[in-house]
Amino acid sequence: MLRRASVTSEAAHSSPVRLAANPAAAAALAIAAVAAATLAGAWFFQLVLDIRPCPLCLEQRYAYYLAVPLGLVVA
Repeated sequence: MLRRASVTSEAAHSSPVRLAANPAAAAALAIAAVAAATLAGAWFFQLVLDIRPCPLCLEQRYAYYLAVPLGLVVA
């Protein structure tokens, strides 16, 4: 017979286990990470490659500026 290893209370409360148990927190962190990566890419093109964004491009960033802190707060 196979025996199952018992899970200690310390291992059950580690952050990856809690994150996997809460899919809403994982989704909120994923949204925040994607929004931050998108902003980092936009700033890279603007500041490093010296490609100036149009006014509409700047306005479209507002949603990402809101998504990063909101995703972190929700998580």
